[in-house]
Amino acid sequence: MWACTVCKRARCSWRSDPRIARLAAFLVAALLSLARLRSAYSAAFTDSRAALHHGRYDQAAAALAGHGIGERPWYDTTPHWDYDAYAWALAAEAAVTTGLPDATQRLAAAAPAAQENLWAAACLARANGRLHDDRAALQESLADWQRIGSRFEHACTLLLMPDRTAQGHAELDALGCPPPAA
Repeated sequence: MWACTVCKRARCSWRSDPRIARLAAFLVAALLSLARLRSAYSAAFTDSRAALHHGRYDQAAAALAGHGIGERPWYDTTPHWDYDAYAWALAAEAAVTTGLPDATQRLAAAAPAAQENLWAAACLARANGRLHDDRAALQESLADWQRIGSRFEHACTLLLMPDRTAQGHAELDALGCPPPAA
């Protein structure tokens, strides 16, 4: 969409000034590269979340590998896009669920994403609850999911609490979703 806007605005100038045409072509190429990067993060997030739900934990972790998540601090000089916080939080949760030895470090690396994004905050609270068998963290996650209206994630979190699994199954049934594997 940005690329189209640049093209439309520069189209009239292209005919009269080849320098503007080269600049516009450069900007279009740069914007398309950014769009592909953002799309890759979104696709990796979706693949990872689906794999987690279906019990394919190694695949969930692998889907987000190679995107540089957690390799640098969140607040370095790298700009973040709309969906980065989702991917960082889910990468940490996948590490916890998969039982990766660096799960604690991934949670710590993703923690600043929770300051930027409510979904990431809820996801990371759930991951902390899983890792440390911390009911208070799971309760925090439930409250966060409810606050943002994420019924599916709320239901999946309920399933992690033995005394609330029936409620989680009922919510998933109401949504027409199967329960997560194991």
